[in-house]
Amino acid sequence: MENTLQIPKPIIGQKVITVVIVEDIIKEANELRDILEKEFPNVKVLGDAQDFDSAVELILATQPMVVLMDIVLGGTYESFDVIRAVQQKGCKPFIPIFITAFGKNEYTVRAMEYTKIDYIDKPVDNNKLNKIKYQLIISLC
Repeated sequence: MENTLQIPKPIIGQKVITVVIVEDIIKEANELRDILEKEFPNVKVLGDAQDFDSAVELILATQPMVVLMDIVLGGTYESFDVIRAVQQKGCKPFIPIFITAFGKNEYTVRAMEYTKIDYIDKPVDNNKLNKIKYQLIISLC
C-alpha cells in the first residue's frame, strides 16, 4: 500500500515553519528542541510528545507544518502508526522528517514511502539538520 501525504504549502510571505517533535527519549527531544530554537530562527517548536497517544493528540491540536519523528517509539508503536492515526482523524497535511538510530535499514526504506525528505541519523546535530534544510524549504514552496 502506497502512503501519500499531501505537502502543506505556506502562505506567501510566511516565514515561520511550525514543528512538533515526536521522540520517546526526553533528553534527545530536549536536545533537538535546543538546536532548533538556537540555530533555526524561522522554526517555532509547538511541543513535543514521547508516545503514540500524546503524539496523536499534539499533532491534531497544533496542526504543524513539519513533524520530526523518531521512527521507533517506546512500546509497540512506530511513527508510521502516528501518521496513519492522524490522517484517519482528518489532520491537515504535514511533512514528516524521520529520525533514527538504526541507520539505513527497513525502517528508513519504509520512511521514504511517507516523505521525500531524507531521514536524519541519531544523534541529531546542527549539521544533520542543515543537510535537510534545503529539501524542506523546497518542499514547502
